[in-house]
Formats: sequence, C-alpha cells, structure tokens
Amino acid sequence: MQADRIFIGCNVKEKNSEYANLETEYLFKTLYEFGGNLGNAKRVACFTEEPDTLIKNILEKIQVQIRINEGFDNKYPFANAINILEEGIKEDVDVIVMLDTDIVISHDFTESLSKQKILAKPEDSDPFTLDDWQQLFDYFQLPFPQKHFQTSCTGQETIPYFNGGVVIIPKIHAVEFLDAWKYFIKKILTEQKNLPKNFTTSEKDPYGNIRFTGQIAFSLALVKTKLPYEALPLSMNYPYSGTVHPSQHPEKLEPFIIHHHHCIDEDGKLMGTPYRNINHQIDEINSFLKKNREYNIGLEKDDPLVIRNLTQEHKFWEVLDRIEDLPIDSDNASLQYYLALSLHHTHSTARIDEALVRYDKALENGFEKFMIYSDRGFLYHLAGDMKNARKDLLLAFELKPYDLENKRRLALTDSRIPMLKKLHSNLKFKEIIEKIGDLSLDDDNAYLHHYLGTALHKIGKDFDKALLHYEKAVECGMTDFWLYLSRAELYAQLGMIDKFKTDFQLGYGKLVDYYEITEPHIDYLRTLIWKKDAGLEKLRELNVKKDAGLKKLRRLNTGKDADIENLRSIINEMRDSPSWKLVKKFGFAKNKDSPT
Repeated sequence: MQADRIFIGCNVKEKNSEYANLETEYLFKTLYEFGGNLGNAKRVACFTEEPDTLIKNILEKIQVQIRINEGFDNKYPFANAINILEEGIKEDVDVIVMLDTDIVISHDFTESLSKQKILAKPEDSDPFTLDDWQQLFDYFQLPFPQKHFQTSCTGQETIPYFNGGVVIIPKIHAVEFLDAWKYFIKKILTEQKNLPKNFTTSEKDPYGNIRFTGQIAFSLALVKTKLPYEALPLSMNYPYSGTVHPSQHPEKLEPFIIHHHHCIDEDGKLMGTPYRNINHQIDEINSFLKKNREYNIGLEKDDPLVIRNLTQEHKFWEVLDRIEDLPIDSDNASLQYYLALSLHHTHSTARIDEALVRYDKALENGFEKFMIYSDRGFLYHLAGDMKNARKDLLLAFELKPYDLENKRRLALTDSRIPMLKKLHSNLKFKEIIEKIGDLSLDDDNAYLHHYLGTALHKIGKDFDKALLHYEKAVECGMTDFWLYLSRAELYAQLGMIDKFKTDFQLGYGKLVDYYEITEPHIDYLRTLIWKKDAGLEKLRELNVKKDAGLKKLRRLNTGKDADIENLRSIINEMRDSPSWKLVKKFGFAKNKDSPT
C-alpha cells in the first residue's frame, strides 16, 4: 500500500497539556523514525484549541498537519477521537488509522492494514460478562454477536469489544461507520441511567459517564452496520496495562505499536515492561527519544503523575522520600493512595495502620474504588486480618470480576491456604491431595490449583492432571515465578523440552526482574536437564553395547548352526556303517540319531 494512501491521526485530549504534547511528540517522531513507509503517510494531529508554539513547531518540522476541531461533546471529550475519522474522510486515501497519543511506533505496520475490513485489538480486559453484553444488545434491539474473542491480559471470552488506542477503518466504510458510532455514543450518554444494571453501575469517568462509552458504542456500531471486521494481533497494540495472558506468548513478541498508557517517568523516559524482548525495543526507542526530545516536561517531585510512574516501577522508597510528609488531611486522593501503597510495600507490617488511614483518605476523596478495595484488602491480608481482607477484596471483585490480580488476592483469603502452604513446605504432598480433594477445573482459586498440581506432580500420581491444574492456576491469574518453574520441572521430566524452555525462561525472567535474587531451584532445574541428557546418553551407550552383544550372539548362533549341520552329516555317514548296525543290534543306541 502506498504511503500517500494512508491517513494517520491522533486526537490530543488535554488542552495544551505539557505532558499530552510530549506524548504527541513521541508518537509522531517514532512513527517517522521507526515506521518505515508510514513516515511518509498523511499525518494529522487534532487539537480542540490552538496548540502552544513548541509542539506546533515540532510537528511542523516532521510535516505533521495540525487540525483544530470543536470536539464531539463537551460532556464526553473522550469521544473527540471521532475528529480523526472526520478528518480522514476529507482526504483522498484508502485507509484511516486512528491512534491515541500514548503510543509509540517501533516498526512499519503497512502490511497489517486493510482496505476492506475494520481492524482493532480486543480489549486488555472486559468489565462486563457475556450476559451483560446480551442484555445491552437486547436493549438496543440488536442481534448478539456470534464472533467472540479473547482479551489480551485477562484471557476472558468477550464479544467484539476493542481497545480504542489503535483503530483502522477503510475509507469505503468510514462514513457509514461514523454515523452509527456517533449515534450510539449519544444514545448511551443520554440513556445511561436506563441501561441494563451492570452498565449503569459500572465504573464512571471523571465526567460522570460510563467509562469507555466510546468503545461500547464502537461494538454496537459494528453489529448495527454489519461491516466486515477482524481482530488485530497483540503486536499491533501492545499494552503496558498489566501482565499479558500467557496464551498470547508475550515473551516472543516484537510489537509494531506499543501502547504505553502514559507510563513516562519524570525524565521523559518510557518505563519498562515485565518482558525483556519488549524492553529491548523500548530501550532503542528511549535512546532515540533522548537524543531528539524537544519537550522538557519538568514535573514537580510531588506531581501525581511522577508518583504514579514511580509506583508502577516499584520505586516505593523514592515515593516515600518525595511525599512521606503529606498532611493526613490533604484532599489529594492520588497522593494519599500512592503513599499508602508505598508504605504498604516498603514497611510491610511496621506501618500498616498508617497505610490504612491513607487508603481511607484516598477513598473519601474519590480515588478509584476498585484499586483501593483491592490494595487495602491485600494489606489486611498481610496483617492477618482475613475478615476485613475478604470483605474489601469481595467489594473489588463486584466492581471488576474479571480482574485476575484481585481474584488471585481473593484466593489467598481461603481458610485452607495457610495449612496447604505448611504442608507444601514440609513436602507432605499426599496430605495436600487429601485436603483439597477432587478440585473442579471450574474453581477459580489459583492457589488451590497450584498446590494440587504440585502435589500430583511430586508424587508422580497423574502428570496429565497435574499439568491441567498448573494451567488453570495460570488462567486464574497466578504468574509467580515458582509456578512457572514448577511446571517447567514437570515439562522436563516429561521430555517436553520446548515447553520446558518457555516456562523456565518465564520463571527465571520473573525471578530476576522482580526479585533480583538467585534461586537454588534454578540450578536444580538445570541439573535436572543435564541429568536427563546424561541419562539419555547412558541409554544410548547401553543400546550400542546391546547392539554389539546382539552381533556377537548372531555370530555364535551362526557358528552353532554350522556345527549342528556338520554333526548331522557325521550321523548320516555312521548310519550306513557296519559299526552303527552292531551298536544298534546290542541295544547300546538310545535313539536313532545318537552317534554312540
């Protein structure tokens, strides 16, 4: 596809925000540097007001056009991405590529574009169940979509519910789709109080509207228009939002588009991910941006954005250095939350009470309920207060039943877990099996599945069943290094070397990246593989010896056959001799074949 037939645009949401402008700079500079053919596409940045001089000059240098639009709806500025589609329709192009600003480009993705099909990646997670979606489609009198997908982070089954960060729309479908999309956004905004319950009670955006209204309307528009569409692969919209589901094989990815979700530190550097292969790409991008960055964001040390980024990088001590003296009566919900989180992670039980007060203050001032309930619940668990832990984690579960990390935390509040942990430490695997019983694969307690899988594995009772429980533990949100290393050990014993290598790499990577320690288990696994190889070599040697022995036996048998044949000829000669007749006459012969 020719570059001049491709339209690429982004909508800059925040009005003259230094940070939003920096992201816009990163998007178009990486597109120009790493996007190959796409660096010559028609490129447009949409603003709702005149941009400041610096970002204007930066974009003009790399031939990015600036368009100023009123915006779709003041009550819902997140739908202003529609401006990109409207601008693309005006151009003589084949394809319109709609991007968020919090995106960088690492490779030319021209070959992934389509002139015929609408393309987008399934969301990282889905806040709604299939039943919820069924009710919504019934409400709008639309047929329920038969085509289902898997969310990229949580691995849920979902309808065509796509992330809006990267959307590709053929020009031939643009007008029809735009009309339907705008229609459903307006319907949801005006009728949101009348929608099915789980939509009306779902998480709200800062403007009081249903969060991700634009994406929900996008799904409805796809079904309404019946236009052809396909899911983009993860490589076309890799998310920073969390650990990617193992079925997506993130350890092998080389993304074309990286969706960093505003994870830029105070020095203007993109933060890392849990995966080394992707971090190599990010390092290359950071190196380029450092040399070519024109925006100096200059964030204050107590800026919530700086603090958030530090917590995402697990730099909790640095957070404390910056905001530990935050007044207890401060109404800054974000800083209260991040301070609570840092106290939680750096001091464990030493300052639990203070962390709980900070969590309460953040909740009181309107910080996201799910995050507080989940993190506060986990803190209660660390403090041994299982009653309050379970209460908070269940509240979080009600808000986001699909969130795997919260499900994992909730699983820890099962009364059996401490006992199973003790049995596991004492290598009492038969007792673990007895205590857990016949655990259904429908059960979503990751720890029960892991303990049962380990027990079955160690006693060698049922390796296939052990693997199923290991896999279910991963599916339920458990991504601990020891789970992957345990399963790697089993794969090694079964001779499944490729799968061993994958799990071993995952486990080892998590161990090094997150804990920065060595683990004897790793050496043990290496030894196990070496022993296996040595055992195979020994078996080969035995086979060689066996083959040599068989050859020798064959030679002996051949000699024996020759001797027997020679003996038979002698007997036949004797039968005809006078001596044989005399022996036979006097009864000395025991049988007719005897030579004596």
